[in-house]
Amino acid sequence: MKVRDEYGKSNFEAVRSLIVYRNKQGQTLCTLNTVKDGKVLPGEAVDGGKLAGLFRMIGTIADPADSMKMVWQDPRILAIGANSILWYAAPHRAEIFFSCLTKALMRCSGKIFPYPGLVFLARKNTLRVFAVKSRPNLKTRLYHAPLWNISNGAVCLPWGIRNDESHSIDEWEKIFFTSAFSHPGLTAKVSRTRYEKLVPALIRSKARKFPSGELIPANITIQNLIEEKQKP
Repeated sequence: MKVRDEYGKSNFEAVRSLIVYRNKQGQTLCTLNTVKDGKVLPGEAVDGGKLAGLFRMIGTIADPADSMKMVWQDPRILAIGANSILWYAAPHRAEIFFSCLTKALMRCSGKIFPYPGLVFLARKNTLRVFAVKSRPNLKTRLYHAPLWNISNGAVCLPWGIRNDESHSIDEWEKIFFTSAFSHPGLTAKVSRTRYEKLVPALIRSKARKFPSGELIPANITIQNLIEEKQKP
């Protein structure tokens, strides 16, 4: 598959192709495909960030120096939409804060806790979070985040905080990780061991990682989470 430019001076051969898919619910997916021998091969899904970087490289470059510019893509981002973003926070040790009536947890406030890998979804006026056992893909099973202030993935945000498009991933994580957990969510259990015993035990032992065996399945995958219909 070859084409000429508007002046007919050069032959261009198709090497990559962007294909936009849409389902009956109006959701769209874009893939970047390789073209070989005139055939479009299976592609990989791309998000807005990758497309922006691709478009910057297309067309005539007014300033030759621009041809050397590179656009960094945040490796945490898993998927992005017009009003939503899904990202991954790797397992890490950090302070955990509590403001509650449970003395055992209050004694843990400000101490270092081993957070498991987490997947966040910021959409409209909500923030959702689930735990994962490894860096996720579309088929990855999600687990209930072993934390308070969460009901079936929905985070009870601090007073005055709303999901605003101006919030970056870093700002959302700061809001989440530096806020004090004040109450258990509606989810029946967030860990197999009683939470009031598990948290102090992990902190006392200076655990390097959150024990994956403590995670409780949420009966949902990354794909399910992405495809969930947004409430009006």
